[in-house]
Amino acid sequence: MIHQGRFSQDSSVVGEREAIRTLQHAMTAAAAKFVLGYTSTFESKEDLRRRIFESAIARSSLAALQALIILAFDDLGSGNVDRAWQTLGFLTKTTIYMQLSQEPDDNSGHPFCQPFRPLSSTDDFTTNEERRRIFWVAFLLERCCAVTTGWAASSCTDDIHRRLPCDGHLRKQEPAIAPYFGTWDKCRSTLELSTIGALAYNIEATDSMSRVMSYVLQSRVDVRDAGQITAWLSRFKELDSRLVHWKFLLPQKWRANPNMTRHVPLMDPNLTTAHLTHNATMILLHQVIAYAPSHWHFRNRLPVKCSVDACYSASVEIASIADKYMNRSLAESPLSSTCGFCLFVAARILLIWWQSDDSHGLPAEFWSILRSLGEMSKRWIGLAAPDMKQNVFARYAMRLRELHDICISNQSYQIDVMGWALEANQEFSVSESIANMNNIPTQPAGSDLNNTPSAEPFAADFDAISGLMLDQDFFDMDRVIAFDDGMMFAATLDTASAIW
Repeated sequence: MIHQGRFSQDSSVVGEREAIRTLQHAMTAAAAKFVLGYTSTFESKEDLRRRIFESAIARSSLAALQALIILAFDDLGSGNVDRAWQTLGFLTKTTIYMQLSQEPDDNSGHPFCQPFRPLSSTDDFTTNEERRRIFWVAFLLERCCAVTTGWAASSCTDDIHRRLPCDGHLRKQEPAIAPYFGTWDKCRSTLELSTIGALAYNIEATDSMSRVMSYVLQSRVDVRDAGQITAWLSRFKELDSRLVHWKFLLPQKWRANPNMTRHVPLMDPNLTTAHLTHNATMILLHQVIAYAPSHWHFRNRLPVKCSVDACYSASVEIASIADKYMNRSLAESPLSSTCGFCLFVAARILLIWWQSDDSHGLPAEFWSILRSLGEMSKRWIGLAAPDMKQNVFARYAMRLRELHDICISNQSYQIDVMGWALEANQEFSVSESIANMNNIPTQPAGSDLNNTPSAEPFAADFDAISGLMLDQDFFDMDRVIAFDDGMMFAATLDTASAIW
């Protein structure tokens, strides 16, 4: 997001000093906890953050947006979701106002009314790439916040007409033309594929997760209406195919490893996040089928076992990928809140799988995920003071332990499959949960997908479901990204040219 060379140059430009100073303060606020000997209190950090925010919103500049992005990233990792959402709401609207969601060199056509552009046009590749990355990083954070809370995204994907960011480790100052966002399923040339890197694939994986939320999980469906159910299942199947197709179209350079023996000494953080996100998206999509409510009269027409297997395999691979990343990445490098959320989703579905059958034992991967979350929490804390150690990774781990304890204490308790957003963000305790066990619904109240039908529909109404969902191609899909899938996690870091 920040071009190192350009940042140094702008620091000496008189007209840019105030904006750069705000950005420097944001860097200090977020990174001070990693500096040995730096002392700060919660109150002093909050005061600095307030001044940064006020200064950033007072002027619309790229540096101001970068400062706000840093604050939002820090808030999400620290578990301050409400505050992050407010910042991201302002960021999203400002990036649209500054026309950062549109490619300036687009020749596909222009509206009759030319919009006002606050930023002057430029042919400088580095400047355009910096603007592009500011938009995409804000997009990543906003979509992550929306999914983890179950809220609706504040911007529409269809309104985005932007090229993906280029591969920062391969590009220097020479222009590189990356493909447009949303064209992953089109025929991309070898040249286009060579210009995009891990960040672009992280963006695409995050967009897929957001689409699953918008088109499937947030849909309002009357389960008594066969037409609505069929339409909803069609969207489910379309997104399932989209995810499988995206995995299949990953570049050969990451999928190829013929003898499967090549060593991966260092794992790329963006590639790792992209693959964790892909697998977690599979869980979010399939869990509603895998553990469909018993009152769904068409449940026996759904590919329940296939979805159960997809959720289980994805969660096991998430545990494996996270464990490998902890051992094959820099010990002082923090992870994004997205990674923590993916681990939370995976561990939670393992608990549900464990509950679903008395013959199931709790998989060891559950405890592996808790260990990974603990390590992520330590990395996020850095050298922070005791009163500044709150973070989302520790909260996810605590929630999972509480859910596990509840399941142990009350064998009849059933985890609400679709209640993950509440559990991830709402305060609750084991004692209160057990005391109010009889008041906890097995399905989320007010959700149209889970409304108990007042009358059983005719079986013939749902005949179309079997043909839609129970075909062999659906069962044979390779859905999950595994750590052993070639070199799809290897970092190709070149410190001499890594200017982004």
